[in-house]
Amino acid sequence: MPGAVLSDGALRDTYRRTCRVSTWLVAAVTAVDAVALAALGLPLWRYPAALSLLAVVMQWGMVVRLSAEAFVGLLVLVLLALSATAGVLTLELGVEPGFHMPLYAVVLLIAVASRLGPLFKLVMALGFGAALQLLELQAKGVDSHAVLGESVSHAFRSFNLAVLCLTSFGIALSYQLLAQRQQQALLALAETDTLTGLPNRRALNHAVSLLLAQRERHAMVIAVVLADLDHFKSIDDRAGHEAGDAVLREASRRLQGALRRGDLLARWGGEEFVAVLPFTGLAGAESLAQRMREAMEASQVQIGHLPVAVTATFGVTEMGLGEPLEEALNRADQALYQGKREGRNRVVAQASGLSTGQSS
Repeated sequence: MPGAVLSDGALRDTYRRTCRVSTWLVAAVTAVDAVALAALGLPLWRYPAALSLLAVVMQWGMVVRLSAEAFVGLLVLVLLALSATAGVLTLELGVEPGFHMPLYAVVLLIAVASRLGPLFKLVMALGFGAALQLLELQAKGVDSHAVLGESVSHAFRSFNLAVLCLTSFGIALSYQLLAQRQQQALLALAETDTLTGLPNRRALNHAVSLLLAQRERHAMVIAVVLADLDHFKSIDDRAGHEAGDAVLREASRRLQGALRRGDLLARWGGEEFVAVLPFTGLAGAESLAQRMREAMEASQVQIGHLPVAVTATFGVTEMGLGEPLEEALNRADQALYQGKREGRNRVVAQASGLSTGQSS
């Protein structure tokens, strides 16, 4: 299913980017910790310094686009080193400085991991949380104020709390943006004809409903053109579906090229296309339909070794006040079939209540 494939790929990409940002943050934070501890004359600075270097190696792994297995290996190594560093600093300096705090963001990172099952994620998160609680209990007896001083201990705590908040916010924001992109992609998929790239019936109905909502305020006239390719079934049957698809793609390109900016063109289904023309009366729509017909008549599609000319018949009408799109399309459909009966490759315009066939 295209939506599912898109979701899985986007999820993995978002997870990798989130990990990349997180490891840069690990490198920066632990570098600051290393400098601060070295300035205080504590030999513990070696642990965050080594972790900072490892995080930089992780970035190199991201840059060279290592395999998924190598990426996961590096990520696990960074997480283990982060846990070990936080554990050593907490056991040596106590709970008050909060060196273990950023580890709580790892629980959130586990929760959004792309290829882990929900039950496995829950077990990992609970296990990790339990390990953190055990670490806090083990370190409660250490007086950080005696080792670092009260002001330094509070400064470390404020810094580590800020890191936890920033990391958690970044992870959550990444996945909120992912959800928004997914929603937009699925909406575009649902409203686009995959063969021609044109809006489909659903998208056109939505666009017309917005036009009708503006119509009263702007005294807008709206015309509708219904186009149907001539002898399409015989081309499809004789040359196969690939040739038929090529004809539909060329037809959509020609029709779109003949329209103006602001006009709406959609594939209505099969070999039918609908153009909705805002601020256009019946005469203007008929003239534009003639231009579309000429563009179609000039087109040729290569089928095998033979170029095949493709033409279309057009039904044109103007939407009456308060009239839904379906009624206008029914009238355009009647005009179109009149054109089919009269020989195809022509434009027939029909106003509300009248029918005036004009052929070309």
